[in-house]
Amino acid sequence: MLFNTIDFLWFFLFVVVIYFALPHRFRWMFLLAANYYFYMQWNAKYAILILLSTIIDYTAAIWMERVEERNVKRRILMLSLLGNLGMLFVFKYYNFAVGTINIVNQWVWDLPQLPYHQFLLPVGISFYTFQTLSYTLDVYMGKRKPEKHFGLFALYVSFFPQLVAGPIERSTRLLPQFHQVKKFRWENVHPGMHQILVGLIKKVVIADRLAILVNTVYGDIAGHTGAELAVATLAYGFQIYCDFSGYSDIAIGTARILDFDLMTNFNRPYLARSVGEFWHRWHISLSTWFRDYVYIPLGGSKGSELKSVTNLLIVFAISGVWHGAAFNFIIWGLLNGLYLLIERYWLGGIYKRLEERYLESWTISVLQTGITFTLIWFSWIFFRSPTLKEAFEIIETIVTKFSFLRLSTLGLGKPDLIVGLVSVVLLMVIELFKEMKIEVISVLRDPYVAKVFIFYLMVFTLILFGVYGDYDANQFIYFVF
Repeated sequence: MLFNTIDFLWFFLFVVVIYFALPHRFRWMFLLAANYYFYMQWNAKYAILILLSTIIDYTAAIWMERVEERNVKRRILMLSLLGNLGMLFVFKYYNFAVGTINIVNQWVWDLPQLPYHQFLLPVGISFYTFQTLSYTLDVYMGKRKPEKHFGLFALYVSFFPQLVAGPIERSTRLLPQFHQVKKFRWENVHPGMHQILVGLIKKVVIADRLAILVNTVYGDIAGHTGAELAVATLAYGFQIYCDFSGYSDIAIGTARILDFDLMTNFNRPYLARSVGEFWHRWHISLSTWFRDYVYIPLGGSKGSELKSVTNLLIVFAISGVWHGAAFNFIIWGLLNGLYLLIERYWLGGIYKRLEERYLESWTISVLQTGITFTLIWFSWIFFRSPTLKEAFEIIETIVTKFSFLRLSTLGLGKPDLIVGLVSVVLLMVIELFKEMKIEVISVLRDPYVAKVFIFYLMVFTLILFGVYGDYDANQFIYFVF
């Protein structure tokens, strides 16, 4: 069930009405049933994986509390990690691992080829696996006590607004909210609906429109010039941002109407002045997850310079693998890690000398933002390309066969191109205003009337300029991760 469908609208309205109509002691049962119904609309049998993951971590946490020996606790934690990551490996990484082993076997040992298995990737498995793992790790590290109520813990693992594509919540933040008595609050409705509409516009008006252009060009690399591939990659940068941040906006908005508070997952990342800052603004819930559960346990920036660099590259390599079982994702992750090292050891000093000798601070800020955007734009080539080989082909074409841009080959007519371009420009202008803390509504004569006007304007924008029709094509990008 997609957020951008009428089915979800009716489902959500039904959940809101029944949830708040029920007495508090029965709400968890209804909400848990709604969570599993929501997920089972994709593939009912894979709900067993969520239940199994829930049972593993609930049991592991209770078990860890009952033992005192640190070594025993560590073994229990290892069992939890093995169970969760084992399921993730089987469904997401098995064929990648087998393919890699088969290539090595063919080149080195000439051994028999290992068999492949055609598993359908469970939607959202990377997200809910990391969410439930963070709970077990928090209990092991003493950050929280085990949750004794199995039903409430199951709610935490399967909460439908953020189940499929995040934000990846922490048990210390979300789980206590299921113990609270939730109330229907009108003060939650307007900001919740506003954020839902913003997310839908990002997804349906911008991302799904740009997807047509990106899919057309990337689907025929040899038939397009370097200029067209460059434009398609630029479009993909905004497509994936609007698609993913749009999902997060809808998730946060729906949760807010239900009186739950989810963490912010995006904070105007394309206005970042460094790649490091970009990763503090992009997919924040995943970035902080890797920081807290991988980077810091590895030693972080403590120790030797070599150790610090190694830890950073390990984290970004794992981040690449998390996104996809392919070498192009690993290269994408390592490339972003390399960017951070270049900034740390080279670019930072150049910016400082330029500011001291030649340029004003605001000019440096613009230059930093432009360079950061260009670096991130280049990395999206590896993220979007079907294979590593095609990624290098795209780069070669952009560099050696730039040529002229042919609008007729981009897959969109002029009206859609204009709508897409205007939408992206307006989005960035709005984000720039927010970055500069310019609140346009607050300075108007009647802010309430302005809010109502903007609300209806967003509804009409969604109706008039949304891209609808193809269910498969309109799924959210991060559903495959």
